[in-house]
Amino acid sequence: MDSINKIFEVVNQIEIEGQPPFVWNIFRDLENWPVWNSICEESIWLEGPSWVQGSKFKTLIEIGEESLEEENTLLNSDIPWVIEWVVSNENYEQTRKFELDWRGKITIVMDTITIEFKRDSKDREITKRAYEKMSLQWLSDLKQEVLKNGDKLWNLSAAERPRK
Repeated sequence: MDSINKIFEVVNQIEIEGQPPFVWNIFRDLENWPVWNSICEESIWLEGPSWVQGSKFKTLIEIGEESLEEENTLLNSDIPWVIEWVVSNENYEQTRKFELDWRGKITIVMDTITIEFKRDSKDREITKRAYEKMSLQWLSDLKQEVLKNGDKLWNLSAAERPRK
C-alpha cells in the first residue's frame, strides 16, 4: 500500500444562522454531546482542563455499522474559531478539526477528518463513506441544536444546562 492510499480526508461544511459563540456554546459542553448528537453515544473528559491543548477525552461514536470508542487528545483550541484533536490506535491515526468562520449573520462550520491507516485496509472506500456520512450527520445535528438552544444557553454554566 503506497502512502497516497494510506491517507484519506473528509471535508464537510454547514452554514448556521447564529454567531460563533452560539455554536461554540453548544459544542463546548462535551458531556452533553450525546443529548444533541445522534451518532455520539458517550463523551467524557478523561484528563486535563476542558478544551486546553493536551487534554484528553473519550468518545463512543457510531461510524457506519460500528460504535468506536476512542481516546482523543486535544491538539489545538482557539475558541471559538478552531478545535482540533487526534486519536491513534493500532489501525489508524485520525485528526479531526472543526473550524468556524463568521459571515455576517451566518457561521460556517467546517469539519475536516484526516485518517492515515497504519496497515493495509481493503475497506478504505467503505470507511471513507462511513466517515463522510458521520460528519454530515454531526454537522446537521449541531445546526439543529444551535438553532434550538445556542442563544438561550450562552450564559449558563455546563452544570446549569439541561441533560437527558
